[in-house]
Parts: sequence; C-alpha cells; structure tokens
Amino acid sequence: MGQAEWARKQYNSWEAYDADLKEAGWEVPDELSRAVAPYLRRYDITLDVGCGTGLLGAGLRFQGYAGRLIGLDAAEERLAEARARTFAGRTVYDLTRTGDAYRLPWHPRSFNAVVSSAMLGLTGPRSLVQMLRVLRKDGILGIVPARLLGNRQHETRYRRVLDTLETFVGSRLLEVLEQRSLGTGYHGPDRDERYVLYICRLTRPYRTGRPWR
Repeated sequence: MGQAEWARKQYNSWEAYDADLKEAGWEVPDELSRAVAPYLRRYDITLDVGCGTGLLGAGLRFQGYAGRLIGLDAAEERLAEARARTFAGRTVYDLTRTGDAYRLPWHPRSFNAVVSSAMLGLTGPRSLVQMLRVLRKDGILGIVPARLLGNRQHETRYRRVLDTLETFVGSRLLEVLEQRSLGTGYHGPDRDERYVLYICRLTRPYRTGRPWR
C-alpha cells in the first residue's frame, strides 16, 4: 500500500477527528493561522494542502483572511467535513478537491500562498516540491512539519523534509520570514510529537530539477 493510500484509509476511518483533537488540546492549526494570516491579502488565492476537516481554513477565516481558499486532502470523508464547514455565515473553502500531495492537480504558479498544517514529515520532500511548483513568485509558504519521535520511518522523512527546506533556503529560493518551535503541538501533557512552524517567501519561480522523493 502506497503512502497516500495509507493516509487516505487512516484518516477516513478517524470519524471523531475534530472531537479527539479538541479534547487533546491540539494547537497547530491555530498557531499556523495566526502566524500566516498577516502575510495574506484579500485578493490572494490560497491552497491548503492536507486540509483534513478544515481546522486551518477555519482559523484563517477567524483571523480575517477574506481571499479565495482551496482545500485538498486524500481522505474523502474528512474532506466532506471541510466542505461543509462554515464561518460567519459562509463556507470556509471556496473549493475542495480530493487529491494526493505528491501530485497536486494544478498548473505551476497557480497560487499566491500555500499552507499545510502537520502534513509534511508524514509526507516526504516531493510534497514540499509540489507546493513550491504551484506557488507564484513572491508567494507565501506557511508550513508546520511533523516529527513523530521514536518512529524511524517518520523521523527519516521529517529530516529529509527539513534538509530539503534548508537546501532551498541556502540557494535563496526561499526566504524565511518566521521560524519557531511549537513544541509538542498540544496544550497539555508531553507527547512523542514535535512541530516547527515556518513562514517563507518564494523569491523566484520553482523550476523542476532533481527528482525529489
């Protein structure tokens, strides 16, 4: 079973997703929405990759973002919840689409901003490259990679995502505007998870190069 199919089945079966995370004190979507919203403009088109049930999108609307918002997720059941989510009398997302973060179904340079909450790290560098491919020059990338401690496969994937991010920063393709640790990502007891928030600007259009995996 491929990684995308595994994620689809895993999250489709998690019917109490919102309730479980609320009870656990999940803070990552709120932290990211607060950090990235000041960089978004009213006329922007923003893509939320791995949008799940729409927690990040709802956070962006709460922070005052009024531009177009598109959500993509592999799990159809959770995406249906995102599609139905409303804020202040309107749907949070202008469009939702089922899809794979490794093969985003949009043309290059389609979006002013791309955001993703706690998906990178569960997915590898190729999903980060896809985000940059669809992002316009001077566009905003707002991400929170996830690290699952003690899981060798996930730790390796997380490190590869950060190494790829550092490569792009070192080549000046990305300019880091904000970077900070979110700790475990939860309000409450310690957990075997760690999260780091990045807000970056794409300084030039991304050109597909090495075959990232």
